[in-house]
Amino acid sequence: MIRAPISFSSWIFLLIAILTILEAFFPSEPLILTTSVLIVIFIAVEFRSLQNFHRLSAGVLLTIGIICAVLSEDWIHVLLDGFARSRPFLVLFFAVLWLQYPVGRSHALQAVRTAIINQPPGRRFIYLTGGAHFLGSTLNLAGLSLLSTIVEENKSAELRKRLSVALIQGFSSASCWSPFYVGMVVVLVALPSLEWWDLAPKAFLIALLLMSGSWMLDKLTRQHVRESSTAQGSPHFPRVETLQSIYIILSLIAIVMALVEWVGITIPIALALVSPLFALIWLVSERFRPNAVVQRSRDLCVNTLSRLPSLRNETLIFVAANIFGVGIASLLPPDSASQWFNALVPAPDVKIIILCFTFIFCGMAGIHPVVIVILISAILPPQAIGLSDKIVGLIYVCTWGLSTMVSPISATTLFMSRAAEVTPHKIGWIWMSPNAILGAGIVSMIIVLLRNTGF
Repeated sequence: MIRAPISFSSWIFLLIAILTILEAFFPSEPLILTTSVLIVIFIAVEFRSLQNFHRLSAGVLLTIGIICAVLSEDWIHVLLDGFARSRPFLVLFFAVLWLQYPVGRSHALQAVRTAIINQPPGRRFIYLTGGAHFLGSTLNLAGLSLLSTIVEENKSAELRKRLSVALIQGFSSASCWSPFYVGMVVVLVALPSLEWWDLAPKAFLIALLLMSGSWMLDKLTRQHVRESSTAQGSPHFPRVETLQSIYIILSLIAIVMALVEWVGITIPIALALVSPLFALIWLVSERFRPNAVVQRSRDLCVNTLSRLPSLRNETLIFVAANIFGVGIASLLPPDSASQWFNALVPAPDVKIIILCFTFIFCGMAGIHPVVIVILISAILPPQAIGLSDKIVGLIYVCTWGLSTMVSPISATTLFMSRAAEVTPHKIGWIWMSPNAILGAGIVSMIIVLLRNTGF
């Protein structure tokens, strides 16, 4: 195979991940300072390769955050805090990247993918939604890319739309509960009193309701659409490969969550410790050949390290969002925003509805949900607005995916826009907005119900 070069910025990002992992076990201010400097160097080296929109949006966030930090009494501490808060997200991106290389070489996942995309009309939408949800929950965009070929190969514009909606709905809904989605990590960092177990069970059920609502909406709107089967293989799931795929997904979740529970580390740190070795074992055991172990190990490392610079846009956005949130929080008088919000909206149930739909409309405006979560959690802490941490945490994780569905600049819509050959604005604002608005209604209704039953 042709190996991509491992650039200087790749080594910088690797060092950022290593130092962040070390600091999790051996807390040290010098380590935090060193990592912050390395993050600045990484962004500076990769600045020319950044997308213009990300430069602009991050520049606005950084400018506001830095100005607020300078106006506060301890601006150096505020800026360092912003960098420190961004490190877990960079480690999560680093960890997930290791899992993407074995995905395309997994015989079991390829067999499951074939069965999913060969489902007949009538079952295809729900199977694509469920498949994107299951595969994406741990494999992230690599799982989505396995199924996106059905969109690329379809010639009907209407069917491309429906298939894209199914994939995006399933993939985005996994952010409700998956510990490997950045949305869950952002929420757990913003609300440190919560653990994954506090949100995941109920959030998983909400995810199922979101996918069911999308399927019902599709059934109501597809009655005049003539479908044809594009199957080129069997729609039956091979038993052995299906069980192997389930084992891969569940074993990774089990190992990571066991580390979190027993060692007392965060999800990003646990995943960063597990994913390189997990990916290596997965890749080597695929049609095992003893003489290929060294070569496959080398291919995995080189491929993953050479792709670290591709995390430049995520790094810039998450660093900028954290500095923005910390800067705003340092300047605002304590409880001032919450007092104003409580006076304007005294009813807790109405607050839940407003917060849910805020994510949707901010997503349509191109505001990344990380900015919304960090800002709202800083100026409107749950107790100050009369809501529990669990209720607010559920709002955040269950509307995160809805926000990315309608955002024209999210990684999900950008990826699917290439597969469907339409603009990301058309996907976000036209194709996905009915599902997102319906989803926000479902989420707000369920969370209002949970709050009134004592959750």
